[in-house]
Parts: sequence; C-alpha cells; structure tokens
Amino acid sequence: MYHGNQLTALLGSLRGSLPVDQLCESWEERTTLLIAREEYANLFHTMRELMNAYQSLELAGLINSTSKAADVRERTRVIWLDGHAKGCLDDTWPTLFGETMHVSQVPASQCFRKVIMVHPGPRGILHEAKPSTCKLGEGKAFARRFAAYVLDAYGLQDVSMAPNLVSLIGRRAFRSHPRMAAEISVARRITNEAELLDTLRENRPELQTQLLLTTPDHMTFAEQIREVRRSRVIVAFHGAALMHMLFLHDDAKVVELTTRRLQGRDHYASLAYNADVQYTMEIVDSGWGSTLGRGDTTEVLVPVTTFVDIIRKVLPPDTISQDAS
Repeated sequence: MYHGNQLTALLGSLRGSLPVDQLCESWEERTTLLIAREEYANLFHTMRELMNAYQSLELAGLINSTSKAADVRERTRVIWLDGHAKGCLDDTWPTLFGETMHVSQVPASQCFRKVIMVHPGPRGILHEAKPSTCKLGEGKAFARRFAAYVLDAYGLQDVSMAPNLVSLIGRRAFRSHPRMAAEISVARRITNEAELLDTLRENRPELQTQLLLTTPDHMTFAEQIREVRRSRVIVAFHGAALMHMLFLHDDAKVVELTTRRLQGRDHYASLAYNADVQYTMEIVDSGWGSTLGRGDTTEVLVPVTTFVDIIRKVLPPDTISQDAS
C-alpha cells in the first residue's frame, strides 16, 4: 500500500543509469496512469480510486464532459503499482481506462512518453459535504461527469427508471479476492428481507419491489448499475453498495439504514449531496446480532412497521403512477 508521502519518495528515488536511447527498446505512446490502489476488492474503495483516475485525466486536459469511453480507452492505459492479487472488481479498470496491468508485467526496456501519477487516498466527493474550492475535483458537476462517463463505458446511459420500483439491497458474504479466509462473514446483514418486501407489497400494492444482491457472485458490475438505475427508491444498510447512488436518475431516492453505533460515518451523505440525489438516513436499532469490529454487527432485524413507514415517507402514495404498477 502506498500513501502520498511514499509515492513522493518513490518518484524522488528514480534515477537513470544509461542514456535514454540505450534504456528504451520500445515506447508507449498512450497516456499511462500509474496508481497504487489502497483497497482493491471493495466497491467503495474501487469507486474512489476510479474517481481519482478520472479526475487526474480531467486535470491533465485529457478528458471532459463530452468524452466517450471508447475513445479514452484507445488513448490511455493503466499500470498498477501495488502487489494486490486478482480481485472481483479488476475488470472495471480496462472498461473505463483501457489496457491494464501490474507494474511487474511491464518490460524493463519499455519507456513512456506521457505518465500521470494518480493521487491516492480519501479525497473528493466522498469526504466533503460541500463542494470544495478545487475547480475539477469535487462537487456536483464532477459527480455528474464521472457518472455519465461510467454509464457510457457500460452502455447504460439509456436505461430508464421504473417509477414504482423499490429496490432493497441485501448484503452477502463472498470471497472478493483469493487472500480472504475461506470462512467469511458480512456485517450489517438484514435478516428479515423477505418479510420486509412481502409486507410492503401487502400495504402498497401499487409498488414494484425487488431484492438486489450486489455482489459479483450474484450480479456483474454492469448488472448492478442497470438494476439500481431502474429503481425509483433504493434502500440499503450502510455499506459499499450505496456507491451506486451515483447512477440513479434525478427523481430517484436513496435511504441509508444505519444504527446509533454507526453514526458519524457520513461519507454516503456527502456522496448524496454531491450526486444531487434525494437522500434519507434512518436509524434502526432493533435485533442486534453478534458484534464485529468498529461497532458493526453481523445481523440486523429491521422492524417491519419502520420499513413501511420509511417508504411511505420517501414515496407517498399520491406520488405514484397507478399505470406503472
């Protein structure tokens, strides 16, 4: 793992022992992004790193709001400076930014015409509740540009919203990379998902509902974006799946479920502000399971009446299209 000061030291240590014409047997003409990923197999961290890469291309004047992903992929490539094993979200990089490889795969005699070092770490719209003074890095305009670019890369910009669709995002344990232990658990799993959706359908028959399991062993990244983008309301417990709010339509709404123990983790509220989506945080504290680190819990029972009331508040019956039910 590299942090900013380590990357500075790395760059400062670079020395050439031979003339360029003796060192370089081949030249890479495309713009090369160098990035040391922090946490590579988690959607939250991967999206943050993808945003950093997109921002770096913007700051270099190599991408703008009208850029097409297919054209950018032809002009750029990505080299990872980390030593991470293959992860479940690796394919997002070539889809957005072209050919991707680890630094260990680069021939020693290859040289580069144009290199951009992507800044690491927690910066940007996930950590600021208001737009910063950075011209391109943060704020609502940046969120719109980045989301539009991702949608174009996956060909999902024309997916329409189902006006009555409520999607509950479930959390499931899965092995996101080979270094994970065989026995894994997941924090903040809702134990009564089926009961919540069944009761909602009974009380609100005009609504469509679905349970989304947004893990790579259930849905591809493109499928996750498509189903979230179709939703009028997404409901999810505090977790990485909330990153998908970036791809919602303007009239869609987000409900983040949390607990008192998790209060203060406001990066999804910051993202919602900058993504310009209608966002609500609801505290549900009933039915705790065994606790994990940092105040997490393995299982949470969401009160049924609370869930129905939440949906009624964010999506009142008089705002529903009867024809679309």
